[in-house]
Amino acid sequence: MAKCSGCGKTLGFFESKKMFSDGSWICAPCFKKLKAKEMEKELEKRGREILKGRAGYWGGNLLHPPNSLGDAGNFTLTEKQFIFEKIGRDSWKLEIPISKIILKKISYATQEDLAYKQRTTALAYFAGYGPITSYSRKFTCIVIPYKDERGVEQAPAFSFTDQKTLEAVGKFFYEVMATKIKK
Repeated sequence: MAKCSGCGKTLGFFESKKMFSDGSWICAPCFKKLKAKEMEKELEKRGREILKGRAGYWGGNLLHPPNSLGDAGNFTLTEKQFIFEKIGRDSWKLEIPISKIILKKISYATQEDLAYKQRTTALAYFAGYGPITSYSRKFTCIVIPYKDERGVEQAPAFSFTDQKTLEAVGKFFYEVMATKIKK
């Protein structure tokens, strides 16, 4: 018979329990308490979630060079962090603490959507119009410069699925700047 490492209770054969890598056991109620504590620590580390959605990454971090057509992913903006998680093959995660962001250097940038241009040019060519390259579309992204854990300045650029999300992210950083200036 195994004993719960959380409360010391003897665990029955059919009782719900979890085993850890060190060989110790824990009963279901203690496991729930442990999970709740882990979630609380994670919330304390990340902060309250403010905004979540889809985003595109357009480079600016030396450890994560961008795909020529941008990298699609999910973002989460919390009180303490901006988190981008690339989805698909070769996924990675970029966590930017708000305290490390160089607020005075946050800016908007306009870029050309090369994927759109290549698709429309190819379609026009196959439709018999010849190689027309005037089809282009621009989008706005926000550049979030910060100093990473080694003190190296990075400046990743992100685009969002809609204008409202871009404005909400910009407004959040504006509010953070305004509060820092008041202090």
